[in-house]
Amino acid sequence: DVQSGLEKELYNVSYGRFVLSPDEKWLAFYRRDGEQNSFLRKDIFSLLVFNTGTEEFRELYTTHDRERSITGWLPDSQSVIVQEGGKLLRVPLDGGEPEEIWNFGDKSVGDAKFSPDGTKIAFISGSDLNLYIINPEGILQYAVVHDLNIGRSVDETLRVLQGLQTGGLCSADWKPGQENLK
Repeated sequence: DVQSGLEKELYNVSYGRFVLSPDEKWLAFYRRDGEQNSFLRKDIFSLLVFNTGTEEFRELYTTHDRERSITGWLPDSQSVIVQEGGKLLRVPLDGGEPEEIWNFGDKSVGDAKFSPDGTKIAFISGSDLNLYIINPEGILQYAVVHDLNIGRSVDETLRVLQGLQTGGLCSADWKPGQENLK
């Protein structure tokens, strides 16, 4: 409790990270279940959410994919975006099947992050470090393909992201604060 400073253990989990929804009502995390023996490992990872007000738990879905993580919540707090191998999935809070919004096949999706306003997801392909920016519906907004010998510019990536967030048409040399093309 932030106001009183009291702590209360709500759930004992030692795996993964916790991601709070934008409305601060839900906490998403993975729980690892399964059987282990010396010959076969059958891990099951469950995506759980916890309501911070009612203390309700929900299991949204399960996977056997060991390469998975929570990217974040959509701005309306009604869906969680998760990385699973080469895929990005949108998992609805009210249940139902996860929806695939991006698939690299056998390439992994790396370091997926939301833009501050939640309208874009930026990530790299794990093997070649190319940069991609999509919207939460999975529509490609921007891609940069680099030879591994060429450096990447964080400033240019931020400029492009800010330009995409204007929703308008930006010139090649547009800078934040300038008007869009008419």
